[in-house]
Amino acid sequence: MDLLGLFLIVSSVACFVATGILNTTGHEYGFPLSGLAFLFFGILSLGIGVLLTWLAFRLFLRRLGAPHFSLSGRISGRWGGSRDIVFAKDGGVWSCGLPHTPVPFNLKGCFFKKQFLIAFAIRAVRYPVVSGKLPIAFLGKRTLTGFPKGSRIEAVFQGRTREKRVTLVQDGKSKCGFIALLIIKSKLPPRLEKYKPIGKGAGNQVTRINEEIYINSP
Repeated sequence: MDLLGLFLIVSSVACFVATGILNTTGHEYGFPLSGLAFLFFGILSLGIGVLLTWLAFRLFLRRLGAPHFSLSGRISGRWGGSRDIVFAKDGGVWSCGLPHTPVPFNLKGCFFKKQFLIAFAIRAVRYPVVSGKLPIAFLGKRTLTGFPKGSRIEAVFQGRTREKRVTLVQDGKSKCGFIALLIIKSKLPPRLEKYKPIGKGAGNQVTRINEEIYINSP
């Protein structure tokens, strides 16, 4: 469902581009090849795509429980230096943790499995920077500063035949890719809310945040 949602979002962008091209060439009206028709399909695809993606990511996040909260706390508690957050795949299931106590992730039905795990790891390393210090919406920023200089944190994906590394923190900054960012934002409150003054949205609140609070938020 997450793949279908993102496909519809990308399709909407293509429709909007087609709308601009058709409008500039004098084909604003008509059906099905007109600017107005493509604009309609673009808005429809965007709305359905955003809804499906939001629902899918929230569904997968709700599968996280106490073992994952504990794992996130252990990751959050280790600061400074260079370190790896290792995810290993065994029998089609990804897990993370100490060799004798791995914590598995139920990602059945999730197309972007590695991005889901990257989002989990990024949240864990960002909690100490955001919790009680910055607006909680900052957890979903593309780039977040405030980490110790010289620190380097990587997510390591170990398969049977190869290993993939993704840099989460480097030179005091944490950067997050598009898909992982969407996953994180799916459970974060907005900074701007209707009928509320600028800066008064729930996402602007500075409060304590960790994986358990994040997952159990409305």
